[in-house]
Parts: sequence; C-alpha cells; structure tokens
Amino acid sequence: MKTKISAMIAVLLFCCCLTACTEAKRPIDQPESAWKCEVASIYFEVSEDCKITNATMLDNNGNTVSISLVFSDVNEAKVSITNPEETETYISGTCTFEKNSFTVLLTDIYNSSLSIPARKLTFKKTA
Repeated sequence: MKTKISAMIAVLLFCCCLTACTEAKRPIDQPESAWKCEVASIYFEVSEDCKITNATMLDNNGNTVSISLVFSDVNEAKVSITNPEETETYISGTCTFEKNSFTVLLTDIYNSSLSIPARKLTFKKTA
C-alpha cells in the first residue's frame, strides 16, 4: 500500500513539474524577448529587467508611432496600448497567453488615427 501511494505521489509531482515548465506567461514575464503582430504592425521587446522597450506601431498614414504596452496581472489578462507616457490609451483588450504567442481580443479602440484592421490581434515571439 505504501509503495502505491509513494508511486502516485511521485507521478503527481512529475505531472506538476511538467505543467509548470510549459506554463503560458505574459510577455513581460519573459525577459529578453521580442514580439510582433503582423495584422496591426505592432512590435515590442522585453528587456532583461522585464520592461517593455522599442514598442512601435503604424498609424493610418504609415508613420511609426512609439507606444507602451501595459499588462494587467495574469488573472485579469488585459492589455492596454498607450502613448509612451501612459497618459492616453489607444486600444485595449483581453489576452489569451500561449507559450510563444498571445492573442488580444480588442474591446476598445480610442484613437481613430491608428489603423487596426481586425478585432483579434495575434502576437508571436520572434526572439
């Protein structure tokens, strides 16, 4: 009986370890990574200290606009794309995180000078 219980506990712990290793994370929880959304021409990097850097997107005229991305906690799973000073929100939505990508379902578009052709934006990890 003790052997069966020990074996079951070992299998359970092994499964927990496997699940934790492949857990989906927000981009800001993945230092030294880069992310790109082809649909909305959005690109950003995450620094070694988990800060968003080099974040840009294109406006309706094809000009590159500096932006900032603000992620909520994991449970809330929301993101806002703002101006660099984070004083004006451009777009916001809810996120679904995968290991090397995440999807944003846009709930609000506040800035009409941005060209967002779809309500669902998929970001892929490029580095």
